[in-house]
Amino acid sequence: GTLVLGIGLLAYNMELLVAIFNKDLLGKLLSLRSGYYGLASLVTGVGMTIGGFYGVWTTLASFFPSE
Repeated sequence: GTLVLGIGLLAYNMELLVAIFNKDLLGKLLSLRSGYYGLASLVTGVGMTIGGFYGVWTTLASFFPSE
């Protein structure tokens, strides 16, 4: 569930993620529409996605033990 919600947050904030690689990053961060909530949800989405992938990896690794 965390992986799906993390990917959802990343998809919702894709405009801010694209603005990081463009010249208009400062304008996006200072605008009222994206603001601090967009940045916070982007960071949260990245963290949730990484944590979700880690959880899936450890769960699948437990099914296939290495000897």
